[in-house]
Amino acid sequence: MALQLFGYIMSITGLCGLIVGTFTNEWKIIGHENDQTVTRDEYEGLWMECEIRSSSVAICKYYNSLLHQTYEIQLARVMMIISIVFASLAALVAISGLRCSRCLEENEKSKDRTAFAGGILFVCGGEFNPDLKNHYETRARSEIYFLVLSNRLITIDCV
Repeated sequence: MALQLFGYIMSITGLCGLIVGTFTNEWKIIGHENDQTVTRDEYEGLWMECEIRSSSVAICKYYNSLLHQTYEIQLARVMMIISIVFASLAALVAISGLRCSRCLEENEKSKDRTAFAGGILFVCGGEFNPDLKNHYETRARSEIYFLVLSNRLITIDCV
């Protein structure tokens, strides 16, 4: 019973982290300027772009349209929302299958199957998130490598 409860608490913690990760604005760092007097950071999220100036004031601007974004942002939104839906459904299903709950008390076999189904739904919800993160990181790395390579080629060409 303690192991089931621990697993359920960890799953709910993962769901909360998923929700926070979906709505955070720091999915991609667009730019960073650091003069002697002004520091400015720009971040891109799934729902808005934010700029943080040296006065530590964040100025955020929501995207004008949900459909006029790059396919990466649209894909990320869909995958994260599907993941949240699966994990939320899993939380509702799994709680009725826990040994410490009073749901389905009369039949232990159906209680075990319900807990197992909730676990499978949590796994399905979690499978959407890592693939998306890896895709987003790979895309950002390829942009950085392209910029570094093009700068080296320009430097070699000038010498």
